[in-house]
Amino acid sequence: MSKIDESKLIDAMVNIAEYFRAISELSLNAHNNMASIIKTFQTGEIQSSSSNAPTPEPKPTGKWIPTQGAKGPFELLKDKDTVEYRELKNDLDYADHPLSKKFADGKVYSFWLMQDGETIGRRLKQ
Repeated sequence: MSKIDESKLIDAMVNIAEYFRAISELSLNAHNNMASIIKTFQTGEIQSSSSNAPTPEPKPTGKWIPTQGAKGPFELLKDKDTVEYRELKNDLDYADHPLSKKFADGKVYSFWLMQDGETIGRRLKQ
C-alpha cells in the first residue's frame, strides 16, 4: 500500500470512529432521557404542558330538569360535565332508536337525544 492510500485509509478510519462515538453519545442521551421519562410516569409527576392547573374531575351525575311534553312528563339533562351525560351521549350516538335502561332501584327509563343533538331526554317507563 502506498503512503497516499495509507493516509486516506487512516482518515477514513478516524471519520468512522468519530461517527460511532457520536452515535454512542446519542444513544446514551436517549437512554438517560427515557429513564427520566419512565421515572416521571412512575412517580406521577406529569404536568400538563398547556396548563399547570389540574383538570377537574367530572361530576358523577347531572341534574335532571323536570319538563312537561305533549306525551306527558319527562326530564332533561343538559349538564355536559358529568360522567352520566358522557356515557349516555355516547350510547345514544351509536343507537338507532331510544334506549331503555333498568337501574339498580328497579326503575326503567327510556332515553333519547333531543332535536338539538346535545340535550338528553328521559322518561320513566311504567
